[in-house]
Amino acid sequence: MGLIAIKPRILAPNYVKKNAARKKGPMRMTIAIGALCSEGLIVAADTRVVMSDGATSVGVKVHTGMSATCSFVIANATEDGNAANTLIPDIIGELEQRDPQSLTEAETNVRTTMTHWVSQHPHGAPAVQLIIGINVDRPVFPGGREGGGIELYFCEPPNTMVRKTALDDCRGYIAIGAGSVVTDPIFRSFFAAPAPTRQRLLQISYLMYRAKKDMASACGGTTNAVVLRRTHEFPIWISHFEMDHAENQGSIFDYVLRRAASEIVGILPSEGDHHYLATVGELCRKTSEVWRGVDFTPWKGTH
Repeated sequence: MGLIAIKPRILAPNYVKKNAARKKGPMRMTIAIGALCSEGLIVAADTRVVMSDGATSVGVKVHTGMSATCSFVIANATEDGNAANTLIPDIIGELEQRDPQSLTEAETNVRTTMTHWVSQHPHGAPAVQLIIGINVDRPVFPGGREGGGIELYFCEPPNTMVRKTALDDCRGYIAIGAGSVVTDPIFRSFFAAPAPTRQRLLQISYLMYRAKKDMASACGGTTNAVVLRRTHEFPIWISHFEMDHAENQGSIFDYVLRRAASEIVGILPSEGDHHYLATVGELCRKTSEVWRGVDFTPWKGTH
């Protein structure tokens, strides 16, 4: 029997390009959170990093910078840590060099940088999501972004950059990464109201605790948190030891929620309303004392 010649199949260029592109979708790893507060905004992230070969390691995923007029903080969630480590320095360098004089200019700088970064990946750029906080030290013009001010953004290359405000359905909150499926409903249920900076830090510490607890395979490590204030200064890093201490109180809050829910939806004992109110009130008082004992120690400068 003679050999049968098999003609190799040659894929059309469009077919190759389409199937080589990276798929976008929900991140299966990590957690990063951004939220507005009374003094400005807070951005935080865990330290679990996923590399391009699938290996996990520990690294900082919150980055800060400052120019003559602008200060900013960036956090990422990605399944390719190397990709984020090339994009974020590009954004920081562009903002520092261009020194935007308005929020509109800052947004244009970020979009241009992300688009250029994507163009350097002809077979499809890795999926990367960012939380960016920007403060431009220029007069604020109500109802627009032509002037200065402070804003919180969700970003995704090549050109998605969505401003999040306290008046939106999100109530000035963003979460990206796998842990967001845990933190989103908790924030909407308990923390959607405006909050002072310290209170918002406590809320974020609980959200990070729950993300690491309920999505332990995807989220982990310590928490890096940065406060970006409305004044022109370098973003303020919060001690990760204090963030860890605050997260360790999360189990107490879980207990209070369980007890309160049991009392509210259960059958009142024979003592009636008075016993119910006394029980819930005492639980809240003791838990509040624990939370008031957490003192967030800031330091300024790079991490």
